[in-house]
Amino acid sequence: MRIIYICLLAAALMNVGGCAMFDGDKARPDADTARPSVRTSLPDSAQGEYNRAAQLWRSDDTSSDPKASLELLGAVVAQAPDYAPARRMRGFTLLQLGEKEEAFEELTRAVRLDPSPAMYASRALVCLRSNTPVAATRDVEYALKLDPDLAFGYAVRGQISRKHGEVKDACSDFSKACSLGNCLALEDAKKDNLCK
Repeated sequence: MRIIYICLLAAALMNVGGCAMFDGDKARPDADTARPSVRTSLPDSAQGEYNRAAQLWRSDDTSSDPKASLELLGAVVAQAPDYAPARRMRGFTLLQLGEKEEAFEELTRAVRLDPSPAMYASRALVCLRSNTPVAATRDVEYALKLDPDLAFGYAVRGQISRKHGEVKDACSDFSKACSLGNCLALEDAKKDNLCK
């Protein structure tokens, strides 16, 4: 009877969705997932909707009108389900609307379509904003392992350190991100008197 209970418990834990799936000690990014062909362009009908969604986009990965963005990006992925940039934007829009699990799932789809360092760093940011810092750390460390010059990766890792109160590490990563061309996080930290 005990074995049945343990098996049922294990099966239930394996079905836990979202960033929580990656918060265990042995969890790892989906690097071994088979990579489907990645769409690099959109059909004309989807391109217009993607462009309208992009016009609503801000530098902090949020939309000025998230409901409109979600509708536009939903139409794009309906026509081009293998277009990773639309999946990424849709994931951040879902996060902005408070749909954390769906946001994670959308970024996971983007990572599976395009397992690039930038996509892993994007999913790390979703996990961080969803309060799953272990998963966020795992994804951003993997992104930086793949590309040690990924400015966005250092900015995300700095945000993780900042959330944990590790000011010195946060400022170091923000400075590194800025030296690589992404100064937004460092500017914000300076405004908050966190970094010099």
